[in-house]
This record gives sequence, C-alpha cells and structure tokens, in this order.
Amino acid sequence: MRRIFIYIITSLLLFIPAAYSGFWYFSACKTKDLLAEAILYINDEKFDVSYDFSGFPFNLIFHVTNPKFSNEQLTISSKALLIKNKLFDKSVYIYIPSNEISITVYGNERENIKCHTNNNNYFVIKLNDSPSSLRFNRNSTIIDYVDTLRYEDYGLKCDVLPDSKNQQSVMTEVNGKSNYIQFHFNKELNGNAKLGFDWYTYKYKSTASPESYLSIDTKFDLEFINHISASRVNFNIEKFLIQGNNFSLTADGGVNNYNLVTSSFKDKVNIAISNYKELISFMNGERNHSRASDAFEKLMSSLSERTTDDCIQFSIKYDDNLGSSFIGKLSTTDFMSQLDKITQLTKNENSN
Repeated sequence: MRRIFIYIITSLLLFIPAAYSGFWYFSACKTKDLLAEAILYINDEKFDVSYDFSGFPFNLIFHVTNPKFSNEQLTISSKALLIKNKLFDKSVYIYIPSNEISITVYGNERENIKCHTNNNNYFVIKLNDSPSSLRFNRNSTIIDYVDTLRYEDYGLKCDVLPDSKNQQSVMTEVNGKSNYIQFHFNKELNGNAKLGFDWYTYKYKSTASPESYLSIDTKFDLEFINHISASRVNFNIEKFLIQGNNFSLTADGGVNNYNLVTSSFKDKVNIAISNYKELISFMNGERNHSRASDAFEKLMSSLSERTTDDCIQFSIKYDDNLGSSFIGKLSTTDFMSQLDKITQLTKNENSN
C-alpha cells in the first residue's frame, strides 16, 4: 500500500509539470498564430514572429523583428517589438526595446520622423478574452477583440526631417505623471457601441521655440445607437482642456441624440477660449499667413456670443424652430463655408 502511495505521488509530481509545460506551449502557439494573423491582416506582409521560452512558466513573451505597418498616408517601423502576456491574463503589453520609432508621412512633401522615448514607454491592449482563447475573424472589427487600448510614456522627442526644409524637433515633458492616450471600447448585446477617449499630455512643444507649449487634458465618451428610424450618436464631455502658455480652450456639455439623417440633436457644447488671438498665432506658427490669420480672427469674432477683452465664448447647438445647427452666431453651413475660404487662403500663401 505504501509503495502504491509513493508511486501515485511520484507520478503526480512528474505528470503535473509535464502537463503544465504542454499547456504553456499550446497557449504560446495559439497566441503566436493569433498575433501572426493580426499582423498579416493589418499590413498584408509577414514578419518573423518567435516566442521566447524565457517567459515560462507564467508569461508568454514574443519578439517581432523589423515590424513595419504602412498604408497610403504613412509608414511606421522599428527594429523590434517585445510583446508580453501573463498566462490567463487578458492584458497584452507591447514594448519597443530600442526606444526608437521611424515614421514616414506621404503627402505634398514627404516627411521622415524619428521618435525617441525613454525606457518607460509601452502600449497596453486589454482584450475581451485571453489571447490564447481568441479566434481571429477578418469580418470582425477591433471592438470585437479589444476592451482598452492605451499608450503611455514618460517623455518623447521626435525629429522631423522634411525633404525641402530644415530639421525640426518636437518633444513632450512630464511632471511625475505619464503622458498617455487611451481608448475604451464597449459593444453591447443590442448592437450599440461606446467609445471612451482619454488624453493627457503635460507639455508638448517645439525645440525651436520652447517658450511656446501645448498641454492637453481631455476625457469624453461617444455612443453609437442603432435605432429603427435612424442611427443616432451621443457625445458627452467629462473634461476638455487645451492650454498653451498664453491661451486656453475649454469645453463642457454634450451633443446627445444626434440624428445621422436629419443632423438634429439635443443639448449643446459650451466653448470658451481665452486670448483667442494667441491661439491663432500659435496655430500659424512661424509661417507667414497674414491674410489667413486675419480672416480666421474675423471668423472667431463673428461667431462669438460673448466677448470679454480677448476672451470669447460660444456654443454648438441645434435650433428646433429653424431646423438648423449653429456654431455660435453662425450656422454650421456658414461656418464651414468661411473655414473653406481660410483654408484656400492658407494654400495660396504657402504657394507664394
């Protein structure tokens, strides 16, 4: 009897590690296949994806060599990506070991951008299920797989190298709190979809004029509603702040029950801009767009419902009696028409 007991214990001690190792290896293979299919779907190009047994027994670690994601607008590449997942966990962490990213933007003028981050930067993707349990379906969308998508860093610098201009550099600063951008997705059983957006940047600035900076602290949610008569959208602002060293733009409120057919909606968004002329100057930068700047300043003044010195306030709302939406004192149609004229003035001044 004693020998049988010893035999059972010994068998268990040998079987359990072997079974767990097999399960870990199976999970690694399934996750690798899902990763390879996702990369192929996004980029239509295969990469060398290998798993690292150093993650055993509690982690799955993958290396993607020379990743490159491209479309007609841009190409993003780096030397490698490190992808880590704790076994049974729904969160995937993506690191850039070299802390360097190359971006090529295709447009009227091609731009090459080299970005450098410090050692504390990563993407976090929280999935709806563990990676080894998900099945890739080309007919599905990101909301079917992803719950939360978040990028976070503690400082970033990008060198912009246009083909026909001198090098420019932009960077972000931190104050003990990380800079981040986060998307939260939620697909309900009735088919409605919700998107939560959260963005915080302590200071974004150009090294050419470090005295001018931009700070962003905003959070809002967007809901798409499938309705029998027409699809609708709800947009609610929890907080919205864009601030420079000489100006600020804040907003509160929301656009609710927006009808995609009639363009009607309830509630309104209240917007306040302090030192709006400084905002126009910041947007113009060092470019000589005097006519466009003057036109934009007149546009801002004309839509303002309340003006105090260099501060303006206006709202985005819908008038049921007139059956039209308004941005301040201007109808949306008039506002867009004037904005198109300013865009054309900018193009003309650029060509001259």
